[in-house]
Amino acid sequence: MTFAIGQEVKVTLTRIGQEDWVFESEIVDLGARVDGVWVDHPECRGEDMLFINLTNPNINSVEVIGFHKDDHTPLKDIKKDINKAIRYEDGDIKLAVKIYDCDETGEQSYDVEVLLYIDDEYIEAWVTQAYYGQNEALREAKKRATAVLRTVKGWFQYDDEVTVADKVEVYHA
Repeated sequence: MTFAIGQEVKVTLTRIGQEDWVFESEIVDLGARVDGVWVDHPECRGEDMLFINLTNPNINSVEVIGFHKDDHTPLKDIKKDINKAIRYEDGDIKLAVKIYDCDETGEQSYDVEVLLYIDDEYIEAWVTQAYYGQNEALREAKKRATAVLRTVKGWFQYDDEVTVADKVEVYHA
C-alpha cells in the first residue's frame, strides 16, 4: 500500500494481553528504512508521534480513511496533444472521458483519463488526475471526470469532425 504524508488513517495496534488500540490519525512522516509510517499520537495531537511498523500486517495495520490525489497531465497540454494527433486525420475521431478503476499496487486508485479513438481504434490516453482511496476517492474522481468531460466537449463543440462521448464511464483493465 502506498501512503502519503497528510493522509487520514485508521490505525490498529495489537497489544499482547490487552485490547487492541484502534484510533484515527494522520500520517506525519514515512519510514525511511523500515516498512512503516509515523502517525500523529492520538492523545498528544501535534506534540508527539508514533511509528507503526508494518512488516507484519497481522500485528499492526494502517487503513486509509480519506483519499489523496495526484495531478498528472494538465488539460491544456492534453488539448495540444489531441490537436497534434488529429490534425491530419480524416477518419472517424472520437474522444471519451473515462475513469480507470485500478488496484494493481495494493491500493485502490481511480485515474481520470481522456481517450482518443480514430476509426474505433484506441490511439492514446492521457491521465489528468489519479485519486487514491475507497468510496470517497471514486466520488471525487467522478466529479472531476464530469468537469473534464464538459471541458473537452467545449473544445470541440463547433468541430464536426470530432465526436465526444456523452457520459463518463468507469472501466477495469
